[in-house]
Parts: sequence; structure tokens; C-alpha cells
Amino acid sequence: MPWEFIHDPVYGYLAQKVTGFVRSQPGAQMHLQPIRIKDTSRINILMIVSRPDSEKDILFQSMARPLLEKFRPHKARIHLNLLRPPTFEKLQQVLSEKPNFYHILHFDGHGSFPQPAKLNPLTSHSGEDFPGQLAFKKAGGGIHLVSGAKLGKLLSGKGVPVVILNACQSGMTDPDALYPSVGGELIKTGALGVVAMAYSVYVDTAVEFMKRMYESLINGKTLSRAVTVAREALAVQDERESPIGLIPLQDWVVPVLFQSGEVQLFPPSEKKVNLDASIIKGKQTDAGTEINLPGKPVYDFIGRDTDILKLEDSFEKETIVLLQAMAGVGKSTTAVGFARWWEETGALQGPIFFFSFESYTTLVQVCDLIGGVFRKIIKAQLQVEWHLLDIAQRRRLAVDILRQNACLLIWDNFEPVAGFPRGTPSNWKKGEQEELKEFLKALSGGATKVILTSRID
Repeated sequence: MPWEFIHDPVYGYLAQKVTGFVRSQPGAQMHLQPIRIKDTSRINILMIVSRPDSEKDILFQSMARPLLEKFRPHKARIHLNLLRPPTFEKLQQVLSEKPNFYHILHFDGHGSFPQPAKLNPLTSHSGEDFPGQLAFKKAGGGIHLVSGAKLGKLLSGKGVPVVILNACQSGMTDPDALYPSVGGELIKTGALGVVAMAYSVYVDTAVEFMKRMYESLINGKTLSRAVTVAREALAVQDERESPIGLIPLQDWVVPVLFQSGEVQLFPPSEKKVNLDASIIKGKQTDAGTEINLPGKPVYDFIGRDTDILKLEDSFEKETIVLLQAMAGVGKSTTAVGFARWWEETGALQGPIFFFSFESYTTLVQVCDLIGGVFRKIIKAQLQVEWHLLDIAQRRRLAVDILRQNACLLIWDNFEPVAGFPRGTPSNWKKGEQEELKEFLKALSGGATKVILTSRID
């Protein structure tokens, strides 16, 4: 029975009445005064969205997309990066390169708590350790199970005070084991606070909980208080969607907090941040520097979760990806929606460039637009004016810029270059077609990625 169900007939559940309700390491020294993170004006979040089963898995953006929509009006205070690819090895690389940068590590994926196969009748224990595990994506595909102890060793010394585990059973414990859960193991190895899920959890429940918790954190609440406020919101709004319609659930007890020291990411704010969905309607901001992108849809970019995940997976291995489908099915919208998703989750260092090949567009025009965007940097670093370079020099410099800087190029409706419908003469001369082809080849293996959309392959 969870501790959270301690109940008084008159006053109700104890966990809903106290300032904070936490699990701590027995025998460990607790930091009673809140540890406030210094010298920062924003929360830096590293999010891991792990879907080892690809499109057969739960929806890729089920947690990240709702959070991004609610963070968007507050970009100055919340900065989110997605770990790409979502592997344990990549996590080690990123945290080693940027120690003490991230305030929160947020894992969105699967967790497990294996049960002992056989128990010793004399000790009621199997004699083995059965730690909780998280399912990272394995490099090249598949599942890489990582124990809490192993993740804790990786995080040790990296300066990440808070870990959020949106993973089923990541906070589950066994009566005969001392902290076998992922959350408990992370506390052992130095995390100040770990939010985990004691049982399986509905996506809608997790999204509502995370929204309320983050809102409280950036308004100056301590972590324990933020978790309590979020649980209260779940308790008040206790109806959840199910195959048989709305049903009442006491799932506010599912999120649990392990803690060795109180954490306060921000001092109390006079200007409160409200992450209610109503404040974002019609207020979506541009995603970084957008060059010639079409306007945003009236109701934002919705759906296409499987396509977004396939693009993510493809770009782990490839520089250039083709989106091929019939006219009118949403190739361009998907490409642009993906581009904005990438910018908002920290994948890009440079602009998003959109080129439509429905009308005659040459490589010279492509390079001149790229050079125009970077002309001040080119002049400052190379002491040359872009317009004074000859065509060959512009092409080489455009390739160098794109290979060194993580931008995204969208070449939309590319099929007319080869002639469309098939057999129709192309407006592009053979030499111009070859120039475009060689330009794409030159970008292969560089930092910039390219999406081609076409009705033919």
C-alpha cells in the first residue's frame, strides 16, 4: 500500500495536506534548507524521448509536443533540448561536453521493475538484486536496458540536480529490497531530487502532472512543493479517458518524489507563469530563423507523429531524406512542421531554408540566398563581399557553411527538375540538373540536413 494513501476520515489524505511528501534514503543526511541554483535566468532541460520500437511504440511526441506548446510563450525562461539519438552513449557524450549546464534530465519512455522469479522461503528474498531499469534506444536499433545504478554513475559529477522519469514503474520498489527502483538508485548516486512513476500511468495524466509541476518550479516553488501542487491538480481533476469513456481514477499517487535535498531552481517570482493551454492559442512564435517558410497552419501543426519519428530515425543515419507521396497528402506541411519541431528542441544551430521548385530555381539562386543570410559573418571572418565572389566560389563557400553549421534545407516539390509528369521536358538544362545533384552530394555527411519532397522517387 503506498504511503500516499495514509488517510484521515476528517482531514483526508495526508500527502495532499502537507507542503511536501517525499521518499528519502535511510541514514542519508538530508539538506533541510532549499538548495537554490545560482546564476541562471532559465531552466535548461535535456529531454530523452526513447521509442525503441519505432512506429510500433507509443506516440513519439505524446509528452514532448504538449510540453513544447506550453513552454513556447516562455522561451526566455525554459530552454529544452532533445537528446539525438536517444542512446545511453549519446547521453554520456552530451553531459561530459556540457557539465553543470542542465538543471533537469527528463526521460520520456519505458521503465520496468522485474519481479523475482523465485523467493527463498526462509528469507522471503531471492538472494539477487532486481533493479528497476529504463529502456533507452540501442545504437542501430533495439532496446538498451539501463539500471538506475548505471544511470546514476553516469550522472554523478555532471551537475544535474533534478531527474524526471516519465516512465512506468520507474519509482516502484520491492518490500524486500532497499531502493531497487530507478528513482532510489539515482538518489544513492547524488541526485538531489528524482520524480518517478510508481506504477503504470496514462499519457494524459503524465502530461497534466508535468505541466503543473513545471509551472510551479519556474514560479519559485521548491521541487517537493511543485510535486504536491501537481498531484493536487490530478486529485481534483480525477476523470481520465478510457475505452469505455471517462472514469474516475485516484492516480495522483502514481508520481512519487525521491529526495536527498530540497531544490529550488528559481527564487519566487512576482510575475507568475501560467502554463494553461488557453494562453497559447493563436500565439505560436516563429521557430528561430525561418527563411521563406510558408505561414503556420491556423491550428498549428497537429498529428503526423509516425512521420516525424521516421524522419528522426532517418536523420540519425542520413543527410538527405526524401518525402515521396501523392499530391495533397501533406508532404510540405510535414516537412515544415518537422523543421519547426527540430528548431524548438535544439537540433539546429542555423536557419531553416525553404526552396520551392514548382517554379524555376537554380543552384545559383539557392547559394545566393544562403550567402545573403550569412553575408555579415562571411565579411567579418573572410574579409570578402559575397556579391564579389564568382559562381564557383559562392558554391564552394555555401557548401562549407552548410557542412559546418547545423541548418535544415527543404527542397519542396522537387519533381519538376527531372520533368513532371514523367516524359515532360524539364525547364532545367542537363548541366543545371547536375549542379543540383552535385551540390546535394557535397552536403552528404555534413552538419546540415536536407528534406526533399516529391510526387515521384
